[in-house]
Amino acid sequence: EGSGESRIQQIHGGILAVSLSCCVLEDTPSAFSWVMRRSLTDAMMKRLCTHQAPLIRSVSAIALGVLGTVRIPPMTASDIVQDHAAQIQEVVTCLLRLLNDPVMKVVQAASQGLTLLSLRLRDNVAVYQQLLDGFFATRKLKSEDVIFSIGECLALLIGGTEFCEVPEDFRNLLLFVKDFTLIGPLEEGQIGAILNEIMGKHCREASAASRQAGAAWLMTIMMRCERLPACISRHGQFQVIFANLLTDTDDLVQDIASSCIGWIFDRAPAENRSALVSALVGTFLTGKKTSGTLERDEEEEIVPGGFGVTPNGDKLTTYKEICSLCNDIGQPELV
Repeated sequence: EGSGESRIQQIHGGILAVSLSCCVLEDTPSAFSWVMRRSLTDAMMKRLCTHQAPLIRSVSAIALGVLGTVRIPPMTASDIVQDHAAQIQEVVTCLLRLLNDPVMKVVQAASQGLTLLSLRLRDNVAVYQQLLDGFFATRKLKSEDVIFSIGECLALLIGGTEFCEVPEDFRNLLLFVKDFTLIGPLEEGQIGAILNEIMGKHCREASAASRQAGAAWLMTIMMRCERLPACISRHGQFQVIFANLLTDTDDLVQDIASSCIGWIFDRAPAENRSALVSALVGTFLTGKKTSGTLERDEEEEIVPGGFGVTPNGDKLTTYKEICSLCNDIGQPELV
């Protein structure tokens, strides 16, 4: 009892210690251990995740993720299996609700807890779909912090710890959870389904908040999963999406698109750059969406003699001249 700072710190440490200790339940399964796990999970969902102290809510979110990763061992009684499945869905619902928390530290902890569950329970069709639906629904929250946190979740879900760059704070947490040191990526079909929804739906919606979310998620996946073959093979598609978003009316979407075009350009084959820059200039001059790939060029001559002209008749041959053109049309941020 009590709400002093020292007491809060004690509760914080105790919750994390208990949840991590429960990971041994996989090695020592028994009816008693599963009853204990269920009681702990219920207490965290009903009392600690609604605690007035943000520190308690945040550590409880991580603890729920850890507890949810504890697998049911083979030959477990059917009633325990059914009970476990139902409770996991309750845990996911609780963590998704915490993404609405007014304190960003709690939101980040909830996203970490959800990421733990998504990595471990990707073979559970019902939970996997519940997680994806919950992640995509966060675009309606209209919070930049939330959508970028969910982007990290999606990147880890897609690339696993094998191909996704794992944030340091989350990497330290994974060290305490069994079998999390090396998790492979999703299957190609699953990756394609996620990316197609982001590129084909969220990046094209009329709502600016949805386009912000789609652009942020796609950027995070592309950059975090840089080594993932499924992402490398889609660079052309990413280029088209971000090129089209360069002319978006929303500032955040434009900023993300501009950063991503530059990122893709740095990894594009040299022989493709002239055509990509030409397409980019065409987009600037006409305002039309592109159906091909495009990039920006270096500070050197792109094509001897120039590859296009400005409305004033001046030749465009260098990246510097493209910058000048963008300034002339009043949109320097597009560079």
